[in-house]
Amino acid sequence: MEGVSNRIRTHYLPIQTAYEKLKNDKKIELFHKPDLGILCILIKPQNISKSHLDQLQRYIYEQIKYEGKYSISLTKLGQKWVIRLVVLNEAVTANSILETIEYTKKIASQYSQKY
Repeated sequence: MEGVSNRIRTHYLPIQTAYEKLKNDKKIELFHKPDLGILCILIKPQNISKSHLDQLQRYIYEQIKYEGKYSISLTKLGQKWVIRLVVLNEAVTANSILETIEYTKKIASQYSQKY
């Protein structure tokens, strides 16, 4: 049983650490306090209207999928499309999660300059 607990902790701690560091980020909306290794966020730059946020999340997802550098997924919570980060590998760190999120914000910035 201890082995299972360690594996769960290994997946949970990086997500929890990233969550704590993102709490005050005005460009991110956190959708839940993470449990296990899942974190859902909404990237919301200040210069994007609320009516375009769904389109932005889908754009971020498609760009990241196309480039293949990072791994994220897209899901719908309630009426909103959100970015979902899932820790499945013990090598994932809070820093790698935060790096991925910073990259999503960079893509959002590029999107806002185009549209």
